[in-house]
Amino acid sequence: MATFKEQVDEQIPEEETFTFVTRKSKGKNRQIAAPSQPIKAPIPQFQEPAANLPGWSTWKPAKIKKNSQRAKMMGSRGTEAEEKTIEWGLNMIEERKSTLMQSKFFMAFQELVQLTLFPPCRKQASKPLQDTTSVDSETPSETGEVNNEISTEAPSTDQGFDNVDAASQDSGQIMDIICYGIGSVESSRNSQFQLALGLCLKEVLKISGTISIFDPIMTVFDQQLTKKLGLEVIKVNDQAIQSLQHRTLLYMPHCPKGLYSHVLESNWSREQLNNLVVLGNRFTMYDENPSFKHYAKQAPFILPALSIAEVTLLPATKFEDNTIFNDLAFHRFPPQHNVPEVDLQDREEDPEML
Repeated sequence: MATFKEQVDEQIPEEETFTFVTRKSKGKNRQIAAPSQPIKAPIPQFQEPAANLPGWSTWKPAKIKKNSQRAKMMGSRGTEAEEKTIEWGLNMIEERKSTLMQSKFFMAFQELVQLTLFPPCRKQASKPLQDTTSVDSETPSETGEVNNEISTEAPSTDQGFDNVDAASQDSGQIMDIICYGIGSVESSRNSQFQLALGLCLKEVLKISGTISIFDPIMTVFDQQLTKKLGLEVIKVNDQAIQSLQHRTLLYMPHCPKGLYSHVLESNWSREQLNNLVVLGNRFTMYDENPSFKHYAKQAPFILPALSIAEVTLLPATKFEDNTIFNDLAFHRFPPQHNVPEVDLQDREEDPEML
């Protein structure tokens, strides 16, 4: 029978310490007093290194590469705070405009604007990039050249402009532009391109009035930059309640449905709707969505307005990843249509509105 030698327990001297190792410390082991020795002094708390220590005075966070995939996803958020000056913002918007204007999307967009929003006199004076409408006739002029007369009747599709020139004659030239829902230009790349398109619209339409802008998430930097660009910042959140006295373009890319309803409600008469042009989410999208009937009370004027609206979709040509200007359309309301009654019973607020 095997016998075991009794082992005598060895006592750890009080002055001896042991090393405590954990995985999270990553090799930075820590010496702690033995259990038999009471801890008299508290464990020192971690302190930030002083700014004057070597290597810390010049330390800066890592910069995100300008053309990297992460920079494209983050927009301008990869730029260091000290670089976000007004001059930087002006240069950034100019770059966005240049990129936009060189795209095939903008070429088609510019032609669409000239064909749908210009009064007849302006339409004759301006030269669109390329006219794609049908040619009614080709008659020789006195000089022997061929004159192409552009048809004023657009195809009767979802675009809906059965008589573009007649509606333009009644409405006249667009005087002002009001921008809602663009977001924060400081942090969003989509917002930067949407603002760039608004500035391009000013040049294409030759706006003589004011261009106003508002978004509840605009920062102080956004307000300063847009003022420098010549835009007027709306100081109060009016939730798009604008009663229009002359023809105005409401530029509202991807806004909550309640904002579109507010714009329509505040101009719900034949004369005032004739002054309104909305560039925003196409209203047909709400009619096509079966689930919208559950939220129709949050935007009660959209579907009634669709029955009298002339909707012109933006060009099918995509811009980049097609998330900046997707599902947008021009909406006009010719005066020959009677304004329908709107049921406001059990009306609800749109929770998406700020």
